[in-house]
Amino acid sequence: MKNIVSNAAARIFYRIHCTTGAFSATDLLRPGIDFGHFKTGHLTTVDLSKRGLDDDDFVFLEEWLRRYDCVTDLNISWNFMSRDGIRKLTRHIKESKVLTKLNCVGLPVTLEGSSLLARAVVENHTLRQVALPLGHCHDTTERQQMIQQFGMGLASHPTLQSFACTRTPNLEYAGLNDVRENKIRAFPPERSGGWPRTQVAVYMWFLAATKPDLERLTLGGSGKPKVDYPKEVCQSANPDLIPATLGVLHDAGHRLQQVSIALPLHYASRAMELLRVLTVCVSLRTLKLLGFASATFKDSQLPPEWTSIGNAPRWLFEDRLQRKRTHWQALHGLLAALPHLEQFNDLALGGPSMRESPELTCLLLMQCVEGVATDLANGAGGGEALLKANLQADADVDAFCDILRLLSRGLK
Repeated sequence: MKNIVSNAAARIFYRIHCTTGAFSATDLLRPGIDFGHFKTGHLTTVDLSKRGLDDDDFVFLEEWLRRYDCVTDLNISWNFMSRDGIRKLTRHIKESKVLTKLNCVGLPVTLEGSSLLARAVVENHTLRQVALPLGHCHDTTERQQMIQQFGMGLASHPTLQSFACTRTPNLEYAGLNDVRENKIRAFPPERSGGWPRTQVAVYMWFLAATKPDLERLTLGGSGKPKVDYPKEVCQSANPDLIPATLGVLHDAGHRLQQVSIALPLHYASRAMELLRVLTVCVSLRTLKLLGFASATFKDSQLPPEWTSIGNAPRWLFEDRLQRKRTHWQALHGLLAALPHLEQFNDLALGGPSMRESPELTCLLLMQCVEGVATDLANGAGGGEALLKANLQADADVDAFCDILRLLSRGLK
């Protein structure tokens, strides 16, 4: 039941759960709200975290918050509000002229509730710190739209300095001021390893909106694609951050010099779009697309200017490498669109004339074959170059052998 407990000193607001009809000692000792301080304007902090508040409780409390707009720090995290209470909370966030700190993580909200809270924060003009229950970062249209709108909306917020969104009690806030002041040069930022993916995605859309002079971007794990095919890295890669990555590359990628992205194993939905967006990064020097050969590319998705196979021999794609033709066309088109690129998957590209050499063409074609890692090494005593190859158990050996024929036959 809900009670306003009166005593000689104050009126205290409690949410009590009991089956005996009596107050427990613990309930009576827990601090509550002195409602008299609402009227005097002295109540600036309200901490009702983990009090079992439901929708009815907050509907009641919001009337006081709204009538006496004096609370600057509101913590209602880890309660049971999900419907009417959320709508009342969004109204208070929008209308308050003094609220500077809000923590409402851990509320059992739906996607609609998360969207309402996110929009309310964007429309607010006083908050400096906020923690919201935005849910998991799934690659679904509705959730990705909510994350994008919130991240880009933060860029225009006049006062917000940090935000967090997580379902764990330990909040790790993402700072916004350094981005606004163009002090950030790399993504992910330092000390962001504990952020949930939703928070990372929101931050990335914030980067896309503010357009800092980023120089380095890394998504997913690292690897040495000339030494080992990065299958394990790709298995642990998550597709949910790809949409936000596209936003950063497109809107804030003009100064990027280093990009490393681990593609989820057999990733398909936005793989070609990712390659096309990378062409915006005209300053790019080093590019890693770990798991490129495992991604799924459709011929119908190729831009018209990417249909060429360059100087690779046609006979190669008429045989067992036919299924990798689209991979090669996409890679050849991408590299042609990035004239300043010096390395792809650790392979030195050299100048425009070197890119058409049989040796480099062979190595780049190997990057299109799943389960294969290759490199050319200098022979002993400066002799003939040696091809070092590492094939996984499920590698396409036939395609590997066909590409090797280039070194003996040349590009004919």
